[in-house]
Amino acid sequence: FNDAKVTAHHAIIPTPARTDISAMSEIEFNLYDAIRRFYIAQFYSEFEFTKTSIEVQCGRHLFAASGKTPAKQGWKVLFASDSESSPKDEGEDTDAPVEQEKLPRVSQGEPALLNGAELANKMTRPAPHFTEATLLAAMENIARFVTEEKFKQILKDTAGLGTPATRASIIQGAVDKGYFKRQKKVLLATDKAHALIAVLPPAIKSPGMTAAWEQELEKVASGSGNMSVFMKQISTWICQMVEQLKVPAPVLTKEGGAMAKAFEGAKPPSHECFNCGGEMHRIKGKNGFFWGCQNEACKKTFPDNRGKPEKRIAAEDCPDCPDCGSPMRLRKGKAPGKKRASKFWGCTAYPDCKGTMPFKKSDFMD
Repeated sequence: FNDAKVTAHHAIIPTPARTDISAMSEIEFNLYDAIRRFYIAQFYSEFEFTKTSIEVQCGRHLFAASGKTPAKQGWKVLFASDSESSPKDEGEDTDAPVEQEKLPRVSQGEPALLNGAELANKMTRPAPHFTEATLLAAMENIARFVTEEKFKQILKDTAGLGTPATRASIIQGAVDKGYFKRQKKVLLATDKAHALIAVLPPAIKSPGMTAAWEQELEKVASGSGNMSVFMKQISTWICQMVEQLKVPAPVLTKEGGAMAKAFEGAKPPSHECFNCGGEMHRIKGKNGFFWGCQNEACKKTFPDNRGKPEKRIAAEDCPDCPDCGSPMRLRKGKAPGKKRASKFWGCTAYPDCKGTMPFKKSDFMD
């Protein structure tokens, strides 16, 4: 093994301990069997096949036939009864049916006899929808979908998109965010996913971008690249992409027909900053929404009140407690018998003093 290519630590390590398979349930055995077969497969020889293609010119028409015959099963013997979860060999087309027919031996330029011809009316079939198993395989072998040779090789070396430990969670994350929906065994792209793809710049959608970043990270790891320079390049590039996305798309394609609905409200609500006059955005934090100024020199934050920013009341404007004279602070709580929490003044000397006063917003309006 090449230790330099080890990316994630896996807990599945073979041990000399003997296991009583007969004591396993069906689910336990299926899981155990899948793990051991995939582990053993890496030590088997490669799958080999012979492929024959014949092209015959007849007048203005070109007729073609092809055949594919396994020559050496190699690691595929371990997956003979499980075609869906079986890993695909390098360069193998997962969507096309494998032709097992043997073709006769012919020589270049050899004349052929046309015995007959018939016209068959057929329709092309779209590529099958991804299942979770085939999508995981596609992520691992993403190099098959890249045309640039230099990027193709990088993606082969880095074992595709994500790692074995993260790919499943990436797919689940897409489902949770509403980009995929499960329909029986297949994963279907939602209108939200089509809308996103319709507006994203080509570079973001290309697996080649991952390859380009991997290439730069490899330079950083080897010492020939600079991490700070790389991060600055990424930051600049992302800012440029964001600016592009701010420009409305001139055409609403059929696939992205739900674009307006899916991205409604994508631009954060804005408001003039109470402190510097700059632009504030409504931001969701761990304790709820708040408003934050986007001006680097200000960066003030203000509480959110039903979708609108609310001015903080200055300490000198807070009233004194009528019971003890200490300054009071604006608090929020639910009064007995009330369904909704409301604001009130509470003494800062609490719990020694439990003085309160009703809060009147009109007293603090400009």
